[in-house]
Amino acid sequence: MGGASPGDAGPCHELDPEPNDSRATAVPRETLTDCDDAGSSATGTLGTDADVDVWEFRASDTLGCTVNPTAASTAVARVCLFAACDGLSLSCPDGFAASDSGREGCCQLTPGAVSLQLDCAGTSEDATVWLSVAHDWSVPVSSRDCFDYSVDLHF
Repeated sequence: MGGASPGDAGPCHELDPEPNDSRATAVPRETLTDCDDAGSSATGTLGTDADVDVWEFRASDTLGCTVNPTAASTAVARVCLFAACDGLSLSCPDGFAASDSGREGCCQLTPGAVSLQLDCAGTSEDATVWLSVAHDWSVPVSSRDCFDYSVDLHF
């Protein structure tokens, strides 16, 4: 699936307003809670071979609900979740450990899901979570430009 067919001379018409390639300039999104069954989603286009889309979510731990940050996609991509909170300790029950500019997280080659098991200092697991989507490098180069995706996310 893509915004333009590989090899098209026309421009890539990206689905997303995400104009960045880094966590530092990530597009802030709505606040998620761990009781929110609906979660959120991020839809976008990887416009070039080197494009990375990064979204930022504030995440709130609500008494009586379970914190289990998870991102799932049917697209063939590298989907990652990174987190920040006081005294962060995390593991990757679904996916593999990764780091982005010193920020710890988990990634997964999709289709599939990546999840974080996080523990913050104190009794609250309130955190900032970054979702990043990049190309799966096992996909042939000719299929990587103008690649549309959708990722479902919940905290």
